Amino acid sequence: MKILSGCLIAFVTFVALLVVSVQVIKYVPVIKVEVVNLGPSPMKDVAADFNDFTYPIGDIPVGATKSTRLRVHSDNSFGLGYIDQNGERKTLHFENYLERGDFGKISLQVKKGKIIHVTQHLRNFPL
Repeated sequence: MKILSGCLIAFVTFVALLVVSVQVIKYVPVIKVEVVNLGPSPMKDVAADFNDFTYPIGDIPVGATKSTRLRVHSDNSFGLGYIDQNGERKTLHFENYLERGDFGKISLQVKKGKIIHVTQHLRNFPL
């Protein structure tokens, strides 16, 4: 009976370690991108563009904040796209470069069609 009990404990431990290992291997770091619209007009169809992927944020009224999460699969910079009050598609860029394994938060304050302030709290999980 003790041998069967020991084998069961060993098997359960093995399965638990296997599950944890698979989760670590599949881990793709995430960066929360927060956009604060300081006006003077609403931002429509806002999205973060990163590595040929578009991460929708949606419409952001004046004074509101919305966010999305970027999955950082590889190194690159990202842009913030939106439709302005004249119906024109605009893309805003700021000095940034995200590396594979980065995670954390980036907050962008947008006013009059320009990024006026950026706060970044990023770390890197070596992959």
